[in-house]
Amino acid sequence: MKIIFKIIMLFILIILIINLFMIIYTNKKIKDQNKLLDESYDCILVLGAGIRKGKPSPMLEDRLLMAKELYTAGLSSKILVSGDHMNNNYDEVNVMKDYLIEAGVPSEAI
Repeated sequence: MKIIFKIIMLFILIILIINLFMIIYTNKKIKDQNKLLDESYDCILVLGAGIRKGKPSPMLEDRLLMAKELYTAGLSSKILVSGDHMNNNYDEVNVMKDYLIEAGVPSEAI
């Protein structure tokens, strides 16, 4: 029983050390929206995150709204949407494009 407990504790310690390393290593590489606005970019890339009944999933909707916000703030003049189109009934790209157009982004920007 003690050996199993020690193995579990070692495993938890290793996970915590890896997480701490990742937080320290990536902390300076993550940019928030205010830092992004100091530069301009070729495009704003929005990766797909699922659609439900022809509408963006909540996570995808958050991504699209952020892309619109960054576009409106002048970060870039283009938004590139990328997603799955596994069949005619599942087309993330066109759902994303239609969502952005309905949200007020000009179609020529997408």
